[in-house]
Amino acid sequence: MFHTSRLKSSRLTILLIVALVVTALGTASVRAKTTVTYWTWNAAGFDTQPDGTPGPQKKAFDAANPDIDLQVKIYSYSDYLNQLQLNMASGSGPDLVAVQAGALLDTYKESAAGFMWYNKTIFDKLGLKPPTNWNEWIQTSKALNDKGMIGFFQGAGDSWINFDMYIALANELAPGKIYEAEAGKAKWTDPDLVKAIDYWKQMFSNGIMQKGALAAKQYPDAHQAFMTGKAGMMLMGVWNNYSALTKAGVADYQKSYGFTENYEYGTFLFPDISGDGKPGKPFGGPDVVIAVNKSSKAQDAAWKVMSWMMGEESQKLQAAILNVPAIKGIPFDDKDATGDFARQVLKEQIQQLNDASGKREFLYAEIKTALGDALQNVATGDQSPADAMAAVQAASDKIKR
Repeated sequence: MFHTSRLKSSRLTILLIVALVVTALGTASVRAKTTVTYWTWNAAGFDTQPDGTPGPQKKAFDAANPDIDLQVKIYSYSDYLNQLQLNMASGSGPDLVAVQAGALLDTYKESAAGFMWYNKTIFDKLGLKPPTNWNEWIQTSKALNDKGMIGFFQGAGDSWINFDMYIALANELAPGKIYEAEAGKAKWTDPDLVKAIDYWKQMFSNGIMQKGALAAKQYPDAHQAFMTGKAGMMLMGVWNNYSALTKAGVADYQKSYGFTENYEYGTFLFPDISGDGKPGKPFGGPDVVIAVNKSSKAQDAAWKVMSWMMGEESQKLQAAILNVPAIKGIPFDDKDATGDFARQVLKEQIQQLNDASGKREFLYAEIKTALGDALQNVATGDQSPADAMAAVQAASDKIKR
């Protein structure tokens, strides 16, 4: 009996030891998990869903990388720039940062834009067609205004969407000249570039631009007015595909913006301004560029996160929320499209993007600042188009290229 009891006791001891070893190993595994912080303004599937679950990108990453605790913080674009500047200067920034190709990327060493969006449901109801030229744009805006709506909505309090508008105008009048001026090979005072900002000025008096545009933001003001049917048109890029062309995206915004109508939304090319009978072309480049902070204490893990983001699994998930994948050959995944019209829009976008011309982001922060001021000053009447572009040229002259 003693011997038997001793065996049982020994066996119990062994089992307890095994249990302790397993617990210890489990604890060690948790402790070995590396935390990587990532800041961005573009959720791109890393945001928390309305039901509290992780977004598709975050969920897939966590499943594929159990050794990394990826903590994503999403800001509005303006808040993001402020937070990034403050924290990077103090050395307390995140391990991974999102930047745009161009001046923002250079500061901390592009997705297609230039599409016009319209509410097809409202246009069909009023017997309207997307405008194809400047005069039609004015007339269509007026027709919508006469029905108590906002014809075209611009969050002109945001420089980034104003840059998109000016680039669209300039490229329609004189394709490529704006990039020559940026490179110092042409003058910002060139008649075509002055004419482009003069068209911008006219928008504030001819009925295209809504009242109070300079006090409005593109997000949420313009986006909310458009999605809820209060505005018939807006300028935006293909990053709006998810919110307007997928069932999940529309449902999300119906909940957050508080509307129930099932509108159909579509895109059309920028109206002909030059008079050549051809619409404007989309333009752009990478919307989000991921960079590793040189001060990161988890650089190996950060590189692993970035590599996964650029991989096929992640890019297919981007295609599923209708972001343009970074890998060629991965098409839009339209299985969650709101209907046949949305699928047609997506098909047309891909074809139109094959003919895209020019980039969206400026290389020099000095030009962004000067052009942003010029657009504001011309809109308020504080500067003439000629004087405003002379100020941009003065800033350009000081740049060492």
